[in-house]
Amino acid sequence: MNSQMMNIPSASRSLGLAEYPPLGALSLGAAHGYDVFRFLNDNLRDICRFGRSQTYAVLSRLEQEGLVSHEKVEQENLPAKKVFQLTDMGKEAFNAWVRSPVAHIRDLRVEFLVKLFFAGLGPPGVREKLLADQLEVCRRKADRLEELKRVGRNQIEVQALSYRAEIIRATMTWLRTLLQIH
Repeated sequence: MNSQMMNIPSASRSLGLAEYPPLGALSLGAAHGYDVFRFLNDNLRDICRFGRSQTYAVLSRLEQEGLVSHEKVEQENLPAKKVFQLTDMGKEAFNAWVRSPVAHIRDLRVEFLVKLFFAGLGPPGVREKLLADQLEVCRRKADRLEELKRVGRNQIEVQALSYRAEIIRATMTWLRTLLQIH
């Protein structure tokens, strides 16, 4: 998992990338910790992995932060289980995160794909807006790289910038394709 930290104004501290997918799972409705773990692995295992104990630890941290709460549900012949749900602050933090494009191209591989998954489960238009906003971020980066290439100090610097520009152009083509699909 990417260790990048995201600043969310309503949260009392910065959240790491691993904390948003459980929030996303709970944005679909209240769930037991194991159900959150199963949902994440069933849907995101090709992008990132979640361990069962990691999921429970994240849910505990999110509860300490006031982003989720739980209710104990009694079970016959079994210990009571915790059923987690998002708080208003948790909804706000998740919605702000899922709607914001990633700043770095390297974050498209994991973070953006996770956002794209959850944006597709949200209200109509959220996915398309995320794609359009990400395309704009990439366009600005491509323009900046072209400027840097023009003033490159040496051949290797220009080649490195050309490589990065090609990656961004390919990414922009992919994003445009995704926008056309939906």
